[in-house]
Amino acid sequence: MGSCQKFEPPNPEPWNSRTLRANLPRSPSARSLRCPSRVGVRTLEELVAYQLSIQFKSAVYSLVRKSPAADRDLRYRDQLFDAVLSVSANIAEGFGRRTTRDLCLFLSYARGSVAESIARVEDGVHRGHFTARAGDEALVLGRRTAAAIAGLQRSLRPFLGPSSGDH
Repeated sequence: MGSCQKFEPPNPEPWNSRTLRANLPRSPSARSLRCPSRVGVRTLEELVAYQLSIQFKSAVYSLVRKSPAADRDLRYRDQLFDAVLSVSANIAEGFGRRTTRDLCLFLSYARGSVAESIARVEDGVHRGHFTARAGDEALVLGRRTAAAIAGLQRSLRPFLGPSSGDH
């Protein structure tokens, strides 16, 4: 995979890239960010990993807002919201840094935030804030986001020097 643009996470339906782009907020700041020339996309919004992170964040926000218990548990809610917000924020920050090495570093941070968010959604089920079935959409999107980030990281490895580590 030499190009981020070509990466398609497994099972693209029902959240295919056309649907994702149609549902993304249109903000001048997101459109104005430009990717390092080696990545193969022009804007942040073109990255499937970013698109999925926005969908994941929306699903988590909706899940919590539909559960009075989760919405009232301020510490839980704030920690979950901080974690899920960090996913798209780290992708955007890495993209905005303008170097492939920095993008890879921030993708690693985003991957960690996805893992934390998934763990916190699962914790919400264990706490009784919502059922496993209610959390399924968010969990599926979280796993798809993690897979897209991992695929993007793999596609960038050829552009890093030999001392790139596991970014």
